[in-house]
Amino acid sequence: MWSTSDTPCVEAFGGFTNEDYYEKMGEAGTAANVVDDVLFEVAAETAGLRVAGNLVQKTLLIGNLIQPATGAIYATLVDSARALRLQGGGEAFGVLAQAPDGSLRLFTYGSDAEKLRTGAVRLLVRSEPKPEGLQDWEIFNLEDYRSLTFPFDGVLLDEKCLGGPCFAFSPQATEAILATGFDEKAELWLSADAAAAPTATADWLQRNVVYPQLMRRLLGETPPVAQ
Repeated sequence: MWSTSDTPCVEAFGGFTNEDYYEKMGEAGTAANVVDDVLFEVAAETAGLRVAGNLVQKTLLIGNLIQPATGAIYATLVDSARALRLQGGGEAFGVLAQAPDGSLRLFTYGSDAEKLRTGAVRLLVRSEPKPEGLQDWEIFNLEDYRSLTFPFDGVLLDEKCLGGPCFAFSPQATEAILATGFDEKAELWLSADAAAAPTATADWLQRNVVYPQLMRRLLGETPPVAQ
């Protein structure tokens, strides 16, 4: 929303800010994404894997983790590699990926990722009826979003993955995600405390959002036509 004053402003997160500031924030976000990508590639190479991209539906570039010795796909990224918040404080680097058998996995890396080895990893996916009057993307922003979800536990694997602990989710987790709306989000909830549990929170910006659109595109789905 632009102001009618002499200084262009844009409304961001409920307040107004100068356009130059907004652009700088956007540039900072882009730079942070580049850093996250570099850290991910370093972790992959250290683990003996190679990162390669290919196009999906002719326009979307996705990343694959490749086993150099055979050229086989180890996993396909279905979300961005980035720092993930831990309940109670702290963060760990990780990326959500899909194994060749279709199962979802969380690969973690970095020193703080070890906190999750004896912690809790859950994928929260809406299982209750969709609230009326909301667009798919708005559901994640609800204060009681977590009460609408089912928590799928990540099972710790013995594999090396990207150096940190890695977790597999049941096929039912994938099915649950695909049963929600095309533009819906899920949450990746993490804690260093295995006894911790998700609670309601109005601060949806503090949640680790999962965008399943890429996973849907890999299956051939396309965005619904706007009504």
